[in-house]
Parts: sequence; C-alpha cells; structure tokens
Amino acid sequence: MFFSDRFEVWNPGELPSKLAPEKIKETHGSFHVNPLLAESLYLTKYIERIGTGILDMIERCRKHGLQDPEFSVSDGVRIVIKRPTESDWLKIRPESRPESLEDMVLNLLREERLGKAEIAIDILLAL
Repeated sequence: MFFSDRFEVWNPGELPSKLAPEKIKETHGSFHVNPLLAESLYLTKYIERIGTGILDMIERCRKHGLQDPEFSVSDGVRIVIKRPTESDWLKIRPESRPESLEDMVLNLLREERLGKAEIAIDILLAL
C-alpha cells in the first residue's frame, strides 16, 4: 500500500517459528511453507535468491538513502518503508519524475532486470 509518507507491505501469515522477530534483520536461513513453490519461483527467476529478500530490502533502502525498513509482527507481518521528505527527495533523486506509475516501471525495467523489491524502492523514491 502506498501512503503519502510510507510504503507498507502486509502479509497475513506468520513468521516461521524458527525466526524470531528481533532476528529478522540479521542473516538467517530461509524457511518455506511450500518449498516446492519457492524452488519453482527461484528456478524460473521470479525471485532472485531464496532467503535473501529481507536483507536485500535493507541493503537497497540504505543504498538509496532511505531509513531501514520497519518490521512488526502483529496480526500478520508488516513491513514499512518510510518515504523521504521533499527536501530529502531532492538530495537523493534530483532528476525529474516520470509522468505515470506505468512510465516509472517501464523506465526502470529498460535500464536493467529488477526484482519487485528493487522496483518498489525506486518507485517509492520517485513519488
């Protein structure tokens, strides 16, 4: 969900019992409810690597000058990426904004093959 000050991802599921919420930002193993589905998504290149999504999000936020994502576990798992203020945005990404969301996604994909997390962060910075 896009809000004026943040981007939120909410999953109604739970964290695996082996992964405590306070350990989510540290290197950890990959735990799948459906390992066959996860492997298929990996082999078809729909996901980049198995078990690296959260650490990739953190790294990409830092690379683009954003705060680390906030994670909470209550009635599902919620991830919040805060948008920079207008003055922050001008420092991070001074080039002009594309006309529409569709243009933004197409421009990003023309430059290189990106995953969903990369696209979401780049769009968040541009809005």
